[in-house]
Amino acid sequence: MVSAYRLQREAIKAALKADELATYTKMPKSVASPCAFVGPGSPYITGTGANFGCEIVRHVVTVVAGTADGDSREDELDDLIARVLPVLEALRAQGFVIGDVRGPGVIGINGKPYLAAPIDVLIEHAHGRDD
Repeated sequence: MVSAYRLQREAIKAALKADELATYTKMPKSVASPCAFVGPGSPYITGTGANFGCEIVRHVVTVVAGTADGDSREDELDDLIARVLPVLEALRAQGFVIGDVRGPGVIGINGKPYLAAPIDVLIEHAHGRDD
């Protein structure tokens, strides 16, 4: 049985893939940038939903511009963030909201440094609901 949390990540992934952005929920053997990774955020689940019996689930979309080898990558990352934010905003109809876009940094993917930025995406989830 697939958890409701995984289905939420899959919905985010599908929206990004529909925008023709390579998007992963697991680390592939190799990546072609630009791309995005969708995973659990931090804190992952908090019991502070606006409605009784609900929790806030935080997912993180890490957008990856390319190898961290020059200033031009920062421009590419800015363009990628500007491209991804409207796609994520369109998920509002499904209950998702955009949280923080955190500062860019270098992440290692398969031994190579890439310039990336995490974007928090939150959704309120009712306890015991698996939809």
